[in-house]
Amino acid sequence: MDGWQGYDTILCGLQVCPYETAFYYYYCCSGLFGLGGCCYSLKAWVIVLIIILVILFLACAAGCIGILLYRQSSRRNEHG
Repeated sequence: MDGWQGYDTILCGLQVCPYETAFYYYYCCSGLFGLGGCCYSLKAWVIVLIIILVILFLACAAGCIGILLYRQSSRRNEHG
């Protein structure tokens, strides 16, 4: 990590980065003449949670579509 790291703060060039939160953290970005600014990134657990939620949503949507298609095909078989 570039920059000075004190008590819960990071000094990047001439800028002091904000405190990290439960969801993201700050780090020094490279910049002009080595005077980078503060950048932030999501914490690993947040990224994993987002991926799990997307997978669950897609599985639920696929299941709902599958049920609708199954019911529609069952109705066709009953009538014809």
